[in-house]
Amino acid sequence: MPDDQWEPEMLQIEFRVNEEDLVFNGVDGGTGKHLFPRTSLERIARMIRSEEPDLDEVADLAARQQAGTVDHLAVIFGRHPERLDEVGWALAAAADVDPAVIEALTPLRDRRRSQAGNLYRELWGPENGVRANDNSQDFLIRHGVDANDVADPEQLPYYVLLVGGPDVIGFSFQYQLGVQRAVGRLHFDTPAEYARYATNVVVVETSPPLASSDSRVHVFATRNPGDLPTALSASRLAVPLVQDLKGKTRVTSDIGEGATKQRLQELIQGDERLDVLFTATHGLGLVGPDQRDVQGALVCQDWRGELHTRGQLTGAEYLAGGDLDAGRAISPTVMFSFGCYSAGTPHATDFIDAPNPAASADPPFVARLAQRLLAHPRSGCLAFVGHVDRAWNLSFLFKGIKPRILPFSSSIGAFLAGAPLGMAMEYVALRYATTATELVNLLQKIRARNFVADDRELAYLWLATNDARNFLIIGDPAIRLPASRLGQ
Repeated sequence: MPDDQWEPEMLQIEFRVNEEDLVFNGVDGGTGKHLFPRTSLERIARMIRSEEPDLDEVADLAARQQAGTVDHLAVIFGRHPERLDEVGWALAAAADVDPAVIEALTPLRDRRRSQAGNLYRELWGPENGVRANDNSQDFLIRHGVDANDVADPEQLPYYVLLVGGPDVIGFSFQYQLGVQRAVGRLHFDTPAEYARYATNVVVVETSPPLASSDSRVHVFATRNPGDLPTALSASRLAVPLVQDLKGKTRVTSDIGEGATKQRLQELIQGDERLDVLFTATHGLGLVGPDQRDVQGALVCQDWRGELHTRGQLTGAEYLAGGDLDAGRAISPTVMFSFGCYSAGTPHATDFIDAPNPAASADPPFVARLAQRLLAHPRSGCLAFVGHVDRAWNLSFLFKGIKPRILPFSSSIGAFLAGAPLGMAMEYVALRYATTATELVNLLQKIRARNFVADDRELAYLWLATNDARNFLIIGDPAIRLPASRLGQ
């Protein structure tokens, strides 16, 4: 459907949104229904008022705000984040990591060592690695790093690759370390998968010139029948994103009826290379023995909406890690997925009202689809940017119905211009720091001055903060497009 034909639908949505309710994303694979019911703003706000801010988190955010605009990023002044020899690169692994995993990453380690020089570091093993139950403050202080200050690469590099599962290196560790640094994570089941990923990165980054250097982005977004969350993400996120990227790069799209599972498979394992594949869909949630393999799978247009569901989903409605063809190469260099659990599932949800047990996992895990894309035997993705826990429309509808997609389009634009992915994602990180600081200030006013805050403002600030924070990089944050893809 042409972009200009979406306006009537967009206007209808404005009248359909209940100003006192919050609409959630996510589909329950066991029932075919939404994972979570609508929840009133008043109920959410009441529970938020009883929470106590994490003091370490508050200090981190204050330091991030002092860094100023994204032009200065979160690294000390005078360093250029696109240069690893100025800001460094570190591998930080779980204390109990198998040495075979570190050895499997040798191709990547050697490349980053050659790029970062004296600012290359490795922190792993019982003495130096990330210990179970460490928070980022514990880890930084143990290594002599100013925990509540902007990143000084002499203390700890700006780019940090975490190696290990969220059962040891918690997602919260990654969130907080990422306030001042560009952080990514790798976690696979076998050393062979780490080796494949490391080899893929080196091959892509050192690839010879291509026949065409045009960047290409594809936006894939469902608009499932009778489904308000995807109606909003299609019209308020996907369409504005396409419009904003036009003129900056070559952008194509499938929005609505064309966003089928078959089409998504063609995009992921097609013949034409994509620099970025952006998806906006429901993420799948599930309780039971199959949760590990399908949680976070991307629900496609084949799901006909909650009103037309016939019960448990069969697999024809979503794309999971097991659907990838081992014999066909992966087309996108980076996938950016707006969808519940697309990056991973925590041990306990970060959101207040989560009655569905699919909201958590024991042990927590990185999403299988992301793992399979990165460790694919035929030229996998270099990184997957996705969401841990629930994804909410507050990412792009904060404080109203007007789309707010600049963090997404700016991150994509920076990556296409040659910035390392972690540096490009600073635009999303800055939204987290900004909304979180505003939230903390509001909560302090409520408690110190008996200030009466509007339920909508309080709930929206809290949800927008958590939503922006929970976008994570699965993969090396220092990956970038090769010069041949930039026309250099």
